[in-house]
Amino acid sequence: MKTPSLVRTLDDGTEVTIFLYSSEIKEMKPLSKVDPPAIILDERKACDKAFALRAGIQEAMIWLRWLPLIFGRLDAGIKIL
Repeated sequence: MKTPSLVRTLDDGTEVTIFLYSSEIKEMKPLSKVDPPAIILDERKACDKAFALRAGIQEAMIWLRWLPLIFGRLDAGIKIL
């Protein structure tokens, strides 16, 4: 597959080729700095706790879904000599 490119000539005469579909890895910097609040409200603590519990339950459900497939494949590969 050919990737479209763009050739630019800089002021000093060097040519730079830019590939349009390629990605660049750059240092990520936040747009603004936010200081966390000194006092955490009880509502916020309850929300954080509920969010953490939901994430744990969701991860357990994913493991329970794939566990029979994983162990099924391991049992198929065991041979008694």
